[in-house]
Amino acid sequence: MSERKKYIMQISPGDSDFGSFDQFEGHEGEEYTWDLLDEEFKAQTLCRVVLSKTPKEGYDDLILEGIGIERIEGKWYVKILERIGEDEEEDVTVFRSAKPSERRGYMLR
Repeated sequence: MSERKKYIMQISPGDSDFGSFDQFEGHEGEEYTWDLLDEEFKAQTLCRVVLSKTPKEGYDDLILEGIGIERIEGKWYVKILERIGEDEEEDVTVFRSAKPSERRGYMLR
């Protein structure tokens, strides 16, 4: 079995979907659009997700934490249905390698 990834979902007390952590209890299996923070790469991505209290096939570990509040107790799991906006490629500038004698004036071009 492959190792589960860990994600962090940060909740603000003023969020419209969830006013408090207590409201997560009744929302297992429902779809939500939320920013997830990948704990390994520290990258935040907007995703369409489903939450669960029980480990299921295809689900990763989830840490629910509040902004200004501690983490919610208990184990949670998340299945990412879609990563929104991840397909956009970033522009990359590639510089050619050159000997120091060939670099003179290179930055001014």
